[in-house]
Amino acid sequence: MMPDHAQLVARAASLVPTLRARAAEAEQFRRLPDANVAELRSAGLFKVLQPRRCGGFEMSLHTHIDTVAEIARGCGSTAWCMGVIHAHSWLLGSFPQEAQAESYGANPDAIVAPSSHRAARRERSRAATGSTGFGRSRRAVSMRTGCCWAPRSPARAARSSMPPNCWCRHATS
Repeated sequence: MMPDHAQLVARAASLVPTLRARAAEAEQFRRLPDANVAELRSAGLFKVLQPRRCGGFEMSLHTHIDTVAEIARGCGSTAWCMGVIHAHSWLLGSFPQEAQAESYGANPDAIVAPSSHRAARRERSRAATGSTGFGRSRRAVSMRTGCCWAPRSPARAARSSMPPNCWCRHATS
């Protein structure tokens, strides 16, 4: 059964005490605790803006804002990451049907997060320093959206490590 706005906000509110208890851990390790990701996934809170045809709830911007705000009462970092994931799930809904099927077809619970050509540089930096910022870790991400949404010129494609007609890039955790 598809949850409504009030049910999703209530699910978010129920997580506030445990998220608050782990907020210092998130700050110390500069990443979301695995338990936070598991609780958000279990509550269906990563699916707020994900298209219904891809297994999501396709709720309103109002629901997105209210669930993120509720999670922020427990852990601002977790709320930030959840909001970024919401935005990219919504964005993926505007990609071609083939990209959506590739992204969610085998796993409607996939977590979609941003990526850029700078991602590899950040990963090398993280490997060298042992540090990464929120939203940059691959730990919980099933798929990262790419920055090339349409076919690119042959010259630009030649300078890129991405396939010339790529709309997404996979990163397994």
